[in-house]
Amino acid sequence: MSEKKYTQEEIRGTVDEAIRKANMMSKRELSASELDKVNGGDMELPATHEEIDQKLDIIQSVLDIYGPDVALITAQELGCLAGKDGSGRMPNPFLGGCVDTVRNWMHKELDGLNDGHWETVY
Repeated sequence: MSEKKYTQEEIRGTVDEAIRKANMMSKRELSASELDKVNGGDMELPATHEEIDQKLDIIQSVLDIYGPDVALITAQELGCLAGKDGSGRMPNPFLGGCVDTVRNWMHKELDGLNDGHWETVY
């Protein structure tokens, strides 16, 4: 069975709707350092473990319904993975349905237990 292909507009609408439903819109202005990260398409590490779980739950839901490509775009839009500006060069971590790998890495990163490089997960 082949995965349904979605247009860019359908994907963007799906991602925006998932984020809106989860009330994940920004409630504060970004600092200068955060703006630099967003501008470069970098990952934006959430401030709390609860926020990590909220974002990864959204990604899991999108993965279950729309597949790994849309889950990757969702993760990029939520700042969980670099590449929102098209700069993401890593393999799609959701191809195997593995949201927990990203979730665990982010929790460890927030606790200062990683070396700061996502590539070490692979």
